[in-house]
Amino acid sequence: MRRDFIGKECQREHIGPIMKNEEKAPGLKVSKQRLTVLLMANAAGTERLKPLVIHHSARPRAFKNVFISKLPVLWRANKKAWMTSSIFDEWYIEHAIPAIENVNKKHNMANRAMVITDNASSHSKHLCTVSDDVKLCFLPPNVTSLIQPLDQGVIALFKRYYLRFTMQQMANAMDRDKDLTAPAFWKSYTIKDAIANISRAWNSVPESALNGVWRNIWPDIVNDFKGFDAASDVKAIVKLGKEIRGDEGFQELQENDVVELLDSMDEPLTAEAALEIAEMAKENDDDEESTENSAQAKKEMTIPKLKNFMQNINAAIECAIQDDHDMERSMQVGDALRRAASTYSNLLEKMVMAQQQRTITSFFRPLTPPETSSTASTSGETSRASNSGGPTPPPPPSPGSPSPSLSNTPESDVDNDLLELDVASDDE
Repeated sequence: MRRDFIGKECQREHIGPIMKNEEKAPGLKVSKQRLTVLLMANAAGTERLKPLVIHHSARPRAFKNVFISKLPVLWRANKKAWMTSSIFDEWYIEHAIPAIENVNKKHNMANRAMVITDNASSHSKHLCTVSDDVKLCFLPPNVTSLIQPLDQGVIALFKRYYLRFTMQQMANAMDRDKDLTAPAFWKSYTIKDAIANISRAWNSVPESALNGVWRNIWPDIVNDFKGFDAASDVKAIVKLGKEIRGDEGFQELQENDVVELLDSMDEPLTAEAALEIAEMAKENDDDEESTENSAQAKKEMTIPKLKNFMQNINAAIECAIQDDHDMERSMQVGDALRRAASTYSNLLEKMVMAQQQRTITSFFRPLTPPETSSTASTSGETSRASNSGGPTPPPPPSPGSPSPSLSNTPESDVDNDLLELDVASDDE
């Protein structure tokens, strides 16, 4: 496996409406929200890091009841949603280097690698010396579009996937809710939805593409790669758009409209747009959640919820088996659903077992009262001693006083010591 990695960030609007009448829709404006996404993968295409996403808000309102640390991306924020040297330094030292080391360890390889990136001002040059094993290498100026691997088609493919998944999400939502309009969907589309589609889009980029884009800088490692089919992707997006009802813009959607939208994601952020984003961040500061603990208290997976989830999975499997005439296909679908749900199934099993565990007090026996036969025998011996004229036995000890019999047959050294202390105390 090749151990050379390439990193690249791109800017995009996370809400990309393409409705022609959207600006006329009451109460709805064209989104000005921006994201910066940093992507990184190795030359073989077999390893990719979780995307780094930069937004203007540290905790948007859409993240209520969500753990930031459990997002499918690394989440960072600054007022302009830009990459900064502090963010890049932290990402490279705390995430990129450890991830590369883990990859080498997983494949039993020496911990040696090179990370290639462009010479953007936010990419600190001092990072070249922070590790002896993982070296950071900067490309020369003005060659990014020519030789930087991810710029040779991967980022464009990632954006097409993102737009397609977003359009599919809209189509599915409108199928579920017949009264939902396109403007209403865009208004409800949040940064949380964008993150989910970013993660799906990045994971959908095939290994062959991640490997094939090295052809201009390292052709010897490129396997059989047939290139990108951007035209087919655009046609698929247009087809999805035309299936969306309720807006003339979608019915009139053309391939050029999609290409224009995709190209607009590469446009540099203007000073006016930057000021708007900064103002938006200031307005949203009061709405951010302060801690993850307060969010978690309102949202959790419980045993009843997990049981309901698994019941729905089993019902879907049973429906496929009963209604599909192709039994082999239905069984394959059932197996796939079980594998996909195994994480929740295992979690449910652990939670049920934890609920059934014995408490610590169940491992102790309660104290038992003295046996009746022993008491009767002692009484009989006392009675015989009195009748025989022998010495009168001492009266029974009062409650709380030490038993004389314990001094003759101590159970432990500790008991002896305690008795001697009691005797000494009485003598005094």
